[in-house]
Amino acid sequence: YILPEVIARYRRDFPTLPLEMSVSNSQDVINAVIDFRVDIGLIEGPCHNVDIIAEPWLEDELVVFASPASSLLQGEVTLERLAQAQWILREQGSGTREIVDYLLLSHLPQFQLGMELGNSEAIKHAVRH
Repeated sequence: YILPEVIARYRRDFPTLPLEMSVSNSQDVINAVIDFRVDIGLIEGPCHNVDIIAEPWLEDELVVFASPASSLLQGEVTLERLAQAQWILREQGSGTREIVDYLLLSHLPQFQLGMELGNSEAIKHAVRH
């Protein structure tokens, strides 16, 4: 979502230099940098590998959302009610998933994993339906 503008500026400044981009989860990006398959990687979560220099670039916000028809939206949202909900989450290895596991799911007495998807936009559509 952020890279098209960055790539457009890169193309204006360096029109003849090659550029190849691929999209993957954080762990795959970290592995590609470690294996020298890419020159730079952008990830959405923490990097725990000591062989990589990681610098914060942009801040983002994560939110919990539900279908408009969800019973979760009836009344106060509590940890107990969140624990009863069916969750659609990013896959293991995703930086987003790591943050959600740590900051939210670790505080739930339990949680029900309904589905894992490898793309945040796909999660939005799945929750909506």
